[in-house]
Amino acid sequence: MRTMFRFCRWGLVFVGILGISGRPTPVQAETIQALSGDSFTRQDGAVARLVNVRAPLEEAPAAAARQALGTTLREATVTDIATDGLDRYGRQRVLHVALTPKASGATTLHEALLKVGAVFLDPETDSPLPESWRQAEREARAAGRGLWQVPAYADQAPDDVGARVGHEAFVRGRVLHVSRVKNIVYMNFGPDWRTDFTIRIPARLLRGLRQQGLDPTTLEGQEVRVRGLVQRSGGPAIELVNAGQLERGTP
Repeated sequence: MRTMFRFCRWGLVFVGILGISGRPTPVQAETIQALSGDSFTRQDGAVARLVNVRAPLEEAPAAAARQALGTTLREATVTDIATDGLDRYGRQRVLHVALTPKASGATTLHEALLKVGAVFLDPETDSPLPESWRQAEREARAAGRGLWQVPAYADQAPDDVGARVGHEAFVRGRVLHVSRVKNIVYMNFGPDWRTDFTIRIPARLLRGLRQQGLDPTTLEGQEVRVRGLVQRSGGPAIELVNAGQLERGTP
């Protein structure tokens, strides 16, 4: 079954459910309101969350992100929405929301929010993210829009990331050495793994990385950006959970 939505002036209005026949099943319309920068609540109390992006938690950028989502909900027209079950908190997982083209050129809700720096990419699946989403984030970062004005979201140098142990961070630097030990690929950014920053990549993610044009074994001497939780493993380290956390270190 396919759920269809339309936006009205006040928010997202649920129009109907298309069955096998393609004919809408009449249902009562409902208004949906922005709950945070990456989630919205339906009239019946159900909450939906955008997957693969995350809004900031800091008070000022979080408020701006919520406002950006609310503005988009008021002004845009949704042509399609794809969901994927519920998350562990019972929220609907929204993978994709298609919009009519806006002045900004955004054709999805994710892209519209990324363009203004309301959210950042937080990959949750091994499927490659749309390049338009990554480009929208890069543009917002380069222009210092929204959350990218907050120091916590600035790229950290590998030598400085030790201060972020226990926290999530964006780290950008040049790979010194790559090695594989059993089912883990290690990308080292300094001569001593016991003190220097390392990216740990489970072998199961190599296929997904190669599908997005990244082969870790060929990245020695190249600049990359990684996002994720900084842990202590000898020196500071980020272990990839999915392939989308790693990208080339473009500005």
